Amino acid sequence: MIHLLIFDKALQQKGVVRFREGTFLVHIWDWQTFQLTVTTEAIDTGDFITILEDRHPIYSGVVKQAVAVGKQVSIDGYDLRYLLEGMQMNQLYGLNLVSASPIVGNSMSLIQQTIAKAFPLASVILDSEPNRTTFSLSPRLKNAHAFLRANNIANEMMYQLFIVSKKRILVKVKYLRDLSHSVILLNNITHQQVQKSKSSKNKYNQILGLGQGEDENRDFYFYDQKAIDDYPQCYIYDLRENITHEDLIQRTQVKFKELQFEYEIQFKTQKNKVAQFLRDYEVGDYVTFSAANGERIKDLITSYTITYQAGQRSDAYELTTGIDKNALTQKIKELKEGGYQ
Repeated sequence: MIHLLIFDKALQQKGVVRFREGTFLVHIWDWQTFQLTVTTEAIDTGDFITILEDRHPIYSGVVKQAVAVGKQVSIDGYDLRYLLEGMQMNQLYGLNLVSASPIVGNSMSLIQQTIAKAFPLASVILDSEPNRTTFSLSPRLKNAHAFLRANNIANEMMYQLFIVSKKRILVKVKYLRDLSHSVILLNNITHQQVQKSKSSKNKYNQILGLGQGEDENRDFYFYDQKAIDDYPQCYIYDLRENITHEDLIQRTQVKFKELQFEYEIQFKTQKNKVAQFLRDYEVGDYVTFSAANGERIKDLITSYTITYQAGQRSDAYELTTGIDKNALTQKIKELKEGGYQ
């Protein structure tokens, strides 16, 4: 049974209602939007909502707009991580607002600790695997969302937030899993190949490679291929490694060539009994796709959409992947280099 829990800004529960229609986007690292339709006017702007299905939290968010049309109320909002975008890390931790002193800890407890500071009225419950990574990053000029996102990327992990009852927040944390050898998704059985495109990007005509050092002492290499009548489009390639200037030049030029060419396949999930999404694999898992021509492509499931229509739930994702970026850890590698979004 599906229920919608409503909480006020103080995380006090206001009510429980039924709903039949809604769309909720879930992303591995970034906050996303949701829309739903209810027949109650008990929901106000700034309230929190949680979708419960058979007593398990599915989604929690904050209401940004509620519009009543007749007996129905259309709700728009964001998942809870949206609030972290407005919270300055140094302020949360009681530090000087421009302090560059790093915040250090094991990755799991760092997430729990930051969420506890962001929601001081709540008891924060951690549901996670055993910690196996540590983290150290300067909070200077960073908000809480950017800080935790960097932690997730650096340690190949993800987290989700749920308000599960009065003043109780559940933080689910997991490391990314490599299921590429056990989950093989088959074309026209588990997924449909929507389109395949091969094109020249021509998006970037400049690249700035950043090597070792800090601030004005940072080693850099600027490669400019901008035509006289073009607007500059510069890609920032932050390697964050101690390498020689010659290596920096070579790697920056290789990266620039990669950016000029795009080869993509778009997949869409289908209902099947071979490999079911959210049962055999889920967001945050690496899996293997078979393309229409039989080619095998390994990629990371980064987002999906939960849809309720007439009270019935369906889950689906669309994935766009680059064939020429077929290395299993390519997305994580580019994230750590500062280029992939």
